Amino acid sequence: MAEIASPMGVIVGLVPATHPVATFIFKALIAIKGRNAIILSPSRRAHHVSQQVGAMIREALLRRWRARRPRAVAWRPTAAKPRLP
Repeated sequence: MAEIASPMGVIVGLVPATHPVATFIFKALIAIKGRNAIILSPSRRAHHVSQQVGAMIREALLRRWRARRPRAVAWRPTAAKPRLP
C-alpha cells in the first residue's frame, strides 16, 4: 500500500481561460507528484469547468490513494465581475 506524504510546500497556480481543463489537471498533478499543496486561481471565464475538474481530482485522491489530505488541491472561488456605475 502506498503512503501519501505530507506536502513540502504550497504552490499558487493561475489557470487561464484558454485550455482550463488541461492546465488545471497538469498543475495539480505536478504539485501532487512533488508532494506539494497547490492553490489554483481560475479565470472568471473558466470558473465553472475548474470547479468540476477540481472536484474530480479531489474525488480521485480520496478514492484511489485514500489521501488523508484531499485539500492538497484547492482553488479560489472566482469573484463576480465588478459592475460599472
